[in-house]
Amino acid sequence: MKEREPDELLVKRFQKGEIEAFDELFRRYRRRVYEIAYRFTRNVDDALDLTQEIFLKVFKSLGTFKFQSSFYTWLFSTARNYCIDYLRHRRVKRVELQENMPSSSPDYLFRGARVPPPSERIEREELRKAIEKAIESLPPKQREVFILRHYEGLQLKEIAEIVGKRIGTVKANLFHATRKLAEMLRPYIEGGEDEV
Repeated sequence: MKEREPDELLVKRFQKGEIEAFDELFRRYRRRVYEIAYRFTRNVDDALDLTQEIFLKVFKSLGTFKFQSSFYTWLFSTARNYCIDYLRHRRVKRVELQENMPSSSPDYLFRGARVPPPSERIEREELRKAIEKAIESLPPKQREVFILRHYEGLQLKEIAEIVGKRIGTVKANLFHATRKLAEMLRPYIEGGEDEV
């Protein structure tokens, strides 16, 4: 099996004129960028359009990428900022979470993605809605940090770079978000599956 080429080498190859290197970066990250766009818009068509626009912007900007952060951090930050600008342009007042990403994403983008059977989805629906409602009720800064950490799996340093805050501020927002969510979801945690 061929070893996965690091992002940084692909970027350097692209900067030397190898367009195929960008194709590989696109294949690697198209789903993640789509998920980011979908979380902001909650609309499949808008998310698809934004994904294309974001990668076009990345294609145009990648030649001047300076390696001051990882490629993924830069890509995520670019996607996030593009989505925020899009929402500002559309005058959308709040960012909402995705409802059910696998069932709402186009099949041709993610062949082989696991879609849970209906019985499993029904069992989790109430809990999912409670979690989504709790996360949506967080203050915007806490919500964003929580999503970046727990949904996107980013490290605190990467989150700090993306949101333009110090790590201490990111930690504080994450702590307060986690504490608030634990309080709001206590009936589900204490009640076990019988309540769900």
